[in-house]
Amino acid sequence: SSPPPASLDGLADEEGAQIEAAFAAQGPQPGERAAQLELGEKIRGAVLRLTEEQRAVFALAETRGMRYEDIGAVLHIPVGTVKSRMHAAATRLRELLAEEGRDLLR
Repeated sequence: SSPPPASLDGLADEEGAQIEAAFAAQGPQPGERAAQLELGEKIRGAVLRLTEEQRAVFALAETRGMRYEDIGAVLHIPVGTVKSRMHAAATRLRELLAEEGRDLLR
């Protein structure tokens, strides 16, 4: 029998914490730290707006450093599907963050 599908429960919170940690630099100035936290929060918000399928692939690749072959095995999907979902996730994140930037300039 095949292994059970991986649970994604709690992944969004863990992913958000890891994304914020990735943007936390050593000893930044207070203004820089605030900007980093704000950027981390914007990225986390954008990630949460991805489809569940895109978010799952993105989280495993970006926050856990998994290879596409391993992501496919965990999610029980072909590697080609992993690649297309990752591409779609990256495209959507760029759109969402650009939209966020435009909203700030209005």
